[in-house]
Amino acid sequence: MTAVLVILYGLITQFMKQKSFYRFAYFAPKRKNKPLLPHQLRDGEAFFNISSLLFSENYSYEGVLLNNPAIFLHTKKSKEVLVNAGLNPWLLAALEKIREKELIGQEELFENIRDFIRNLDIDHKEKKHYLEHLTRDEVRNLLLEKLSHPKYFNSETEQNIFNGLNGGDLVVLTTRPPLDDEKLGENRTISRSYTPLEEYVFDSLRPYFKRCSRSRIELSEELCAKLETGYSDRAKINVKQNIDASYVGLGKYFDSSLVKYIGPKKTMVFFIRTPKGLNDKPQVLASFGMAGTYGMIWANAIRNGMPKTININKPRFLMAEITIDEIPLRTPDLSFARAWEIDIILDVDLPLNK
Repeated sequence: MTAVLVILYGLITQFMKQKSFYRFAYFAPKRKNKPLLPHQLRDGEAFFNISSLLFSENYSYEGVLLNNPAIFLHTKKSKEVLVNAGLNPWLLAALEKIREKELIGQEELFENIRDFIRNLDIDHKEKKHYLEHLTRDEVRNLLLEKLSHPKYFNSETEQNIFNGLNGGDLVVLTTRPPLDDEKLGENRTISRSYTPLEEYVFDSLRPYFKRCSRSRIELSEELCAKLETGYSDRAKINVKQNIDASYVGLGKYFDSSLVKYIGPKKTMVFFIRTPKGLNDKPQVLASFGMAGTYGMIWANAIRNGMPKTININKPRFLMAEITIDEIPLRTPDLSFARAWEIDIILDVDLPLNK
């Protein structure tokens, strides 16, 4: 009898360990000339609300996975990548000349390249052409597209952390994934890491978004087909970047332009739990809004079963719309948001093709 109990206890323990979750955390914006510290993370309160639901489902919290922003390495180490990318010789020469510091950021790189071009012994018109056509976008795209191979940005530990996760794990994200921030040239982008784990999270969420950036959401064609007639113009949504993330324009999937939104202030929020990953890879749970405060309010609403109880174990894509009001200054809690209307406008089981 004792042996049976020991075996049974072992099986139960093993089952409990299989239900584990990790926080996948983005860092808050970096202050000038100050390094980021591990506690400076985004959207912690939203994560605590979601994690309380996971605890109630017997999940075990295994810790935080810090998604450190990528570092632009010394140019000498990146020379091979630059050459293989077929960059213009003058730009490659400019990068090779920048050796004053071990680490360089994209803004510093941009200014150093411009300074180098100004001092080139070349025809004045050619120099002027280079300076006029060298934009921050060009430098950013260079860094992101030509230098963003993980081995040039991250430590070996950061590269290998993904290998320690398996199909019994759940990666929880409570920050809007910056799938397209850099591509669309958004202001104040969320800094990416370009690690295998971040790429996996992006690949897990990409099937549901054609665009996902700070100011724009475009649902995938498969999801747009499931929108009810009254909400078909939520296929494409533009929101304000610097005020309250409320709607600016709406459009249907095949619309080439958006219609200006006129009405009560609204914003959208999402809850996504991806299907079980292939090859024993973890699932991803993402709960977020278009601004940190709304993501926090949304996670709090989910925890309290509003506007309906969500089965947190079930793979699904859920999109809701919040009618927002002014956020009071120095509010002691979130009671001000209890009267805000939350409407679920899309709730779809995943995978989409089942």
